[in-house]
Amino acid sequence: MHKNQYEDEPLVGVNRLAERYSLSTDTIRKWLRSGVLPGRRINGQWGVAWDAIFAFEGRVASPRGDAREEAKRPFWTVEKVAVFFNREPATVREWFRKGSLDGLKIMGEWYTNTIAIRERLGRSLP
Repeated sequence: MHKNQYEDEPLVGVNRLAERYSLSTDTIRKWLRSGVLPGRRINGQWGVAWDAIFAFEGRVASPRGDAREEAKRPFWTVEKVAVFFNREPATVREWFRKGSLDGLKIMGEWYTNTIAIRERLGRSLP
């Protein structure tokens, strides 16, 4: 049996998860306590493995190599994308629904990453 090359990665804490999803630490702790986000408590602190985070986000497989580091960056919220592109949040949500901007819907909210933003910049805006 071979060892998973990512087993030694440090667990992700509540503060980093709150930053990732632009949510409060209270919301992240609620997700963890309820089991919505699979984590574990170590010495009174929550920690979550990156593979568990990727699975929570609905990824079929965990990213590997350079793509893994890129996937660890905080997400862009609808509001952040709207400001960046100087559009209304409703327009950004429509981009997600139509698939003209790649994103993930997590707990009812849309998120995207820098890779999708770069790809979007390469296309003309509606």
